[in-house]
Amino acid sequence: MKPLNVETTTDLEVWRAETALTKEPGTVKWIQAQTQPGDVFYDIGANIGIYALMAAEYVGDEGQVYAFEPHVPNAKSLLNNITLNPGGARIQVVTSALHNENGFFPFNYSKLKAGSSGHQLATTTGEYGRVFVPVATELKHSVTIEWLIRHQVIRPATLIKLDVDGNEILILQGMEGWIERSALRSIQVEVHPVDEVRVTQFMERHGFRLIQRHYTAYGQAALEQGYNVESIPANAVFCRV
Repeated sequence: MKPLNVETTTDLEVWRAETALTKEPGTVKWIQAQTQPGDVFYDIGANIGIYALMAAEYVGDEGQVYAFEPHVPNAKSLLNNITLNPGGARIQVVTSALHNENGFFPFNYSKLKAGSSGHQLATTTGEYGRVFVPVATELKHSVTIEWLIRHQVIRPATLIKLDVDGNEILILQGMEGWIERSALRSIQVEVHPVDEVRVTQFMERHGFRLIQRHYTAYGQAALEQGYNVESIPANAVFCRV
C-alpha cells in the first residue's frame, strides 16, 4: 500500500494519521482483500478520510469511492486530504447524514475538533448509552442510501464500510429496499453489544452471512486485560451467501 498524504492540524488528526495501519488492522486487511478494480466503495463515517483513501488506491480509474461524513470540521479535513493524494480524484464526499428517513434532524456535536468522533443524529445518547451535552448542534439534512441510489445521485455500492458510532442499524434500514437485489458483495459494520443481534438478523434476512468479527487495537487491548467480550464493540464482516 502506498503511503497516504494526510495534513494534520489537531492532535486527533495526528493520532489517526500515525495509527492508520494499526488502529484497525482488520479493517485494513478487509479493504485490501475485498476491494477490486471497478468497485464502488462506500465509506460511511469517513472522518478525515484514512480508509476512503486506502480504498481509492484499489478501485482503479473505473471505480468510485463515496465518503460520507456529516461532521463539518472532519469533512473539511477530508476534502483537503483528498486533494493531497493521487487517488483522491476517485473520491466524492457527501456531507448529508445517512439515516432511515429523509428530512432535517439535529446533528449533535460531541466535539468541534477535526478527527473527533461520537457525534449523533437526532439523539444525545452516545454509542455506549451515555447521554452527552453537545458542544454545538446543526440542523442537518439526512437521506437514505436507497433514495440516493434510486435517484442516481450515487452509484450502487459493491462494498460498504459502516462505522457511525451507534447509528448503524438505522442506516441499514435506509438501504433495505435496495440491499437484497444489489450487487453488494461485502459490508463491514461496527456493531455494539446493544445492537449486534439486530444487525446480524437484518443482514441474514437480506442474504448475507457473518464471516468474521475483528476488533480495533483498543478493543483487542481491552480483551487482553480481561474485559467481557460482550461489552466491547467489534467490526462485523458480512458477505453475500
